[in-house]
Amino acid sequence: MSMDRYRDSDHTYLILPAPEDTRAGSYPYRMLAANRIRGLLPCALRTVDGEDRLCYDITARQRFSLFFEGRALQYAYVRRLVRDLCGLRRELADYLLDVDRLLLTEEYIYYDLFEERFLFLYYPDGEERDPAAFFEALSERAPDDDREAAGLLLRLGACAGQPDLLFRRMEELEHEREEDARAEGEPAELWEEDAAWESDPVWPEEGGKETVMPAAGAGREGDGQREDSKGLLTVAALLLLLCVGAAAWPVLLPADAQVLFRCRCVAVMSFVSALVTAAVWRIFSAKGRREGPGSSRFPGEAARAEQEGDVPARGKTAPGTPASPERFDTVYLGFRGKEAFGLYSADGSSPHIDLHRLPLTVGRMAEHADMVLEDPSVSRMHVRFSRDESGRLCMQDLNSTNGTWLNGRLLEPEERVPVDKGDAVRIGALEYHCR
Repeated sequence: MSMDRYRDSDHTYLILPAPEDTRAGSYPYRMLAANRIRGLLPCALRTVDGEDRLCYDITARQRFSLFFEGRALQYAYVRRLVRDLCGLRRELADYLLDVDRLLLTEEYIYYDLFEERFLFLYYPDGEERDPAAFFEALSERAPDDDREAAGLLLRLGACAGQPDLLFRRMEELEHEREEDARAEGEPAELWEEDAAWESDPVWPEEGGKETVMPAAGAGREGDGQREDSKGLLTVAALLLLLCVGAAAWPVLLPADAQVLFRCRCVAVMSFVSALVTAAVWRIFSAKGRREGPGSSRFPGEAARAEQEGDVPARGKTAPGTPASPERFDTVYLGFRGKEAFGLYSADGSSPHIDLHRLPLTVGRMAEHADMVLEDPSVSRMHVRFSRDESGRLCMQDLNSTNGTWLNGRLLEPEERVPVDKGDAVRIGALEYHCR
């Protein structure tokens, strides 16, 4: 089946050719067009270049095969997949739609990072599909160190050749999970409708070519340490005012000896507290200046580098490095003759992206990204750098909201292109040079 992607100014769509019975207004399509069915990718029939197409909204959602590329399918995601499939099966039964028309392959299942749920594609072409191949492939993804996930995938894989038995087994597993949650006094996850399903997507107009969307140039998020230092400075100022007020009270108003003693005590304690707060504020300010606003965030990168020996531990020097006569130790970069290959910010405001260890996923969500860029124009999972079969560096857009650019050209959703030294790379609103 031919598959295409379309990106306009706000949305990204997966486009499939419309089957003949859909064009005639079949019952499955009429149900899809008239209802927002939870668990399905929103779908609409549009005419593009004179041909009928089914457009599925995949905006900011990750394709299953890309999302789990190079990583095992952990137990939490297996449970979530079972939960979402069971809930969708009940939804389809309410609309008298056949569950066998779901495209259960890794290429047509998407994961929504914001809603934390799987979304499936319903293709109303009248053909029934056996989900055996999908669940057999899932059983091969069983992680070695996660026995619960491996056991669950093996049980599902054993029923893969019998769809009715498979879904019945999935319903039993979901029921067992809810019973366990009740026994432990925890609220079970429910198949609930939320606000995200109430808003209708904006579909592409008939005909026309893809509209290139300029990256959003939203402002940077505030630095947490800077906000804390401002708060400490405010507290110090208030304490100093309290000190002045307590000292001036006996002068402005007549008071006996006991009131005078209390005012002096309050003035002394406020003055001391103001001094302590000011000292803490000074430490925070100095720390923020040393780290700078563009310090990179590598989850566990420093510890992993020390363990692998690429960067010596703090306070130590590299083997064979002479001791420095200065009062501070020289920072060892750890290249050891290698070229410092990576992406460097065009204006120096963004962190350097090291491309020595690949594959590397860049995004804003630390749970799923190897390199975190805390910029509002960057998607949770934005772009992935890897090498192709010949060893050449490549980057692939991960269906990002604001797009990935190479030398001024906006990449198509999930497009993979080679990157060479001297190329200009743009991730959202952040511009880099490869060198």
